[in-house]
Amino acid sequence: MHPQRRPRQPPAKRLSSTHKLPLRVQTDSLIFVTPSSMIAVNRNSPLTPTQAVLISVTAIILGAAGLAFAPRFLLVPFIESLIWITIGESLLLAFTWASLELDTYNRAIRAHNQFVYVVFFLIVIVMVIQWNANGQPFPLWGMIIGLISAVCCYGKMAYHGMMNFLKWMQGAYAEQNEDAA
Repeated sequence: MHPQRRPRQPPAKRLSSTHKLPLRVQTDSLIFVTPSSMIAVNRNSPLTPTQAVLISVTAIILGAAGLAFAPRFLLVPFIESLIWITIGESLLLAFTWASLELDTYNRAIRAHNQFVYVVFFLIVIVMVIQWNANGQPFPLWGMIIGLISAVCCYGKMAYHGMMNFLKWMQGAYAEQNEDAA
């Protein structure tokens, strides 16, 4: 016996970019209809201030929960879990608030990429230097360079996040919240 075949559907029509009717996109046998009025692309900012506040509050609550449960269930010392949660939350909050404007968002991404490049080349250089060194640990100078790179690159991100947060506190993004609502 042959399995039942689905009836052929005509291919989706290609619409011009100025077409204002709902756009039909066909994938396999499913048809998704997305009205063009529901597509909201904001090229001025990746996040709204309301989204940044929600992400920040959620991160603080989850960080506090993680800080409470890590020593008990994961057997991590309290001070160590406090340090790692503080580092993670500061990076998350800095990137979230830096994402309020497209310009600062791009600068935050570039700062992170600079850190990744430095660490990648640092690891390559250390591997070449320690090619025949049997069992030697990662050199101290490499750790210091990586730490300085992290502080400089993520410090840029934190600066832009803090400036956007201060602008939000002064009411500079009030019209952006009204547009999103």
